Amino acid sequence: MSEAGYADPAGREPLWRPLGALLIMYLIVTAWNLHIQTIFNPDEPRYAVPARIMLNSREANDWLIPEFNTQPRLFKPILFYWVIAATGAVGTSLGLDIATAFRLGPLLMGLATVIGTFLLGRNLFGSRAGFIAAAMLTTAFFFHETARQLVVDMTLTAFLLWALVFCYLALENYPGAEESAR
Repeated sequence: MSEAGYADPAGREPLWRPLGALLIMYLIVTAWNLHIQTIFNPDEPRYAVPARIMLNSREANDWLIPEFNTQPRLFKPILFYWVIAATGAVGTSLGLDIATAFRLGPLLMGLATVIGTFLLGRNLFGSRAGFIAAAMLTTAFFFHETARQLVVDMTLTAFLLWALVFCYLALENYPGAEESAR
């Protein structure tokens, strides 16, 4: 049942089928009508304005120290501002309005979280359990809403989950990991 080049090393089913189904499910549930949503969360302008300043500025300092109302915003990770600035640049070049383009960042981080959940669940409990876990996450209301808002939560969730995935994979593939864990 496995096709050459698509199956994982353990001989399970090809990865593209469940990942494709999760992608379609995620896009239908989460990305549908993203352009209609206006900025309503009070935190969203605090993230959008520094990212817009980054996009419109030619100075390197604006990319290193985000500012909101001429005050530096040093208590949030700069990576989030870079993600939304990058998706804002790509989205506006594709013809999206700036609010929708900025929201592509958290939307992509939500997709990365769904994929990471599937892969971690697949490695720990099997393909079916990984798929069910990722599908449940995709349809969870709070996850859905957080992936559609311009807040740092989804980016933090994605990077923490992928840190766990890579940690698990490193420990799984490390020779002698069972003996050193004792």
